[in-house]
Amino acid sequence: MFEDLRTLKPYVRRYLGAYVVGCICLLAANALALAIPWLTKETIAHLMHARKLAELGKPHFYALLILIVAATQMIIRVGSRWFLLGNSRKVGRDLRDDLFAHLQTLSPSYYVRTPTGDLMSRLVNDMQYVQSLVGPVILYCANTVILYLGAIPIMLYMNVRLTLLALIPYPVLLITFKRFATLLFSRSRKVQERLGDLSTRAQETVSGIQIIKAYAQEKNEVNHFRTLSENYLTSNINLLRVDSLFIPMITAVSSLGMLVVIWIGGRRVIQGEITLPEFVAFSGYLTILAMPTAFLGMIISASQRGLSSLRRVNEVFREQPSITDGADTQPFKIERGEIEVKGLTFSYPVLDNGGANARFSLKDIHLHIPAGTTLAIVGHTGSGKTTLINLIARLLEVDAGKVFIDGRDIATIPLAELRRAIALVPQDSFLFSVTLRENIAFGARNGDAAAIEEAARTAGLMPDVEAFPKGFETIIGERGINLSGGQRQRTALARALVAYPKMLILDDAFSSVDTHTEEQILDNLRDFLRDRTAIIISHRISTVKNADKIIVMENGEIVEEGAHDALIEKGGIYADLYQEQLLREELERI
Repeated sequence: MFEDLRTLKPYVRRYLGAYVVGCICLLAANALALAIPWLTKETIAHLMHARKLAELGKPHFYALLILIVAATQMIIRVGSRWFLLGNSRKVGRDLRDDLFAHLQTLSPSYYVRTPTGDLMSRLVNDMQYVQSLVGPVILYCANTVILYLGAIPIMLYMNVRLTLLALIPYPVLLITFKRFATLLFSRSRKVQERLGDLSTRAQETVSGIQIIKAYAQEKNEVNHFRTLSENYLTSNINLLRVDSLFIPMITAVSSLGMLVVIWIGGRRVIQGEITLPEFVAFSGYLTILAMPTAFLGMIISASQRGLSSLRRVNEVFREQPSITDGADTQPFKIERGEIEVKGLTFSYPVLDNGGANARFSLKDIHLHIPAGTTLAIVGHTGSGKTTLINLIARLLEVDAGKVFIDGRDIATIPLAELRRAIALVPQDSFLFSVTLRENIAFGARNGDAAAIEEAARTAGLMPDVEAFPKGFETIIGERGINLSGGQRQRTALARALVAYPKMLILDDAFSSVDTHTEEQILDNLRDFLRDRTAIIISHRISTVKNADKIIVMENGEIVEEGAHDALIEKGGIYADLYQEQLLREELERI
């Protein structure tokens, strides 16, 4: 628990001054609140001794004083809440911002194994409970401590025996706290986990609504969501069972103390051991303690929910990116874009026969791509093409071998420099739910209107842009849902072009584009690629035939390499792929 709380320490320290002011205000407000029963005692005492109206001056003075003290206490208490609860909002904002920033540093592999809905739940819902730890919990804890430390000494001064009798039930609270705190923590965590499951399913369902409708699975999805919703409800009810018993139990214990005071204290008044004004004041102080005692239940409940959520947030903070700048990283400027691969070997871990075994995706790859040339990679699905470019872009970490760019090992090149120098256009490109202009300008060095228009023209997107009523200001919807597959790919290509990278990697980036449009785009790219290094992966021979060099991959190895005509003459895998494509085109014409 204390290990988790250390996360909040720097955030609270950041606003420590405001917290101190808030606590001072709280101390002053409670000091005034503790003065009211004593003033009430004095008022009653003077009333009891008054024999005529002329002698009511003192009671009237104390009554007015009580009114002034109560009003001042209210104003100061508002200030304490302003500082303490206001700070909790600021801490929550800072922590949320840092968590989001930390998520940006994590490697793609983390997002593969972590559901998006669960991350959203931690970033939004868990943060609400964590925020209560540094706001309401601090406020009510400080309020309870101040009132107890202030009221009990006064009560002991007034009547030791009666005070001890009134506090007899309170040790029961300590046992109750320990038992219920454990239950609240575990059940609060279960509620947050169930909410994460629910958020994940809702996010996936909304994102995949077209597939759900295409397969007429709406009813099954509704039933699945209803099951998750029922699980969330069950977890909430289990938590509520503890909450609903806990707080009334604390109220009952504090009420028992009041009952003891009324029963025994009343007898002491009759017997003349204490005066009526003292009895009224004593009851007033016990009443003051009743509220913070009742708040103890809320404090325990909120703190356990907050600690449970804080642990889930810390689980994300403890995640570290698998690919980072190392100790041997040195400043380096990529100028030419020459790529050299030496003895590159890579494998993905797979489960086989109950144990973790390695399946090689690449085996001893040697490759040289001179600066300013275009390399094409072809091969059957699963041959290792995408793995190779992901290793060059350092989206995956090299197992064995080396990748050099401009003669420098990429493991020693700052990641920011490497990523700026490479523009990767995958087959399934992600687009944001903003305007077409903003999607193209994303990450661009030069995002002015002329550069965006030129990139769109090179990517073959301008005819579509001109057909849109709002042109570049068209909102394309979540993940580009308002665009066709070909339009999404061309938008992603334009986004890469406007960044003016030293190296351009196209991973089957024309798969949703017709052959005629593809030929136009490739023709447009010739000028752009004249002084840039390019790697093009494609299943279409027409896409790669004009490349400076073509390699054919099979089972993670380079089995053929050369120019188009030389590979055709060789009569190997490339020639077979070419003949298959020619046959397919002939069948389409027929």
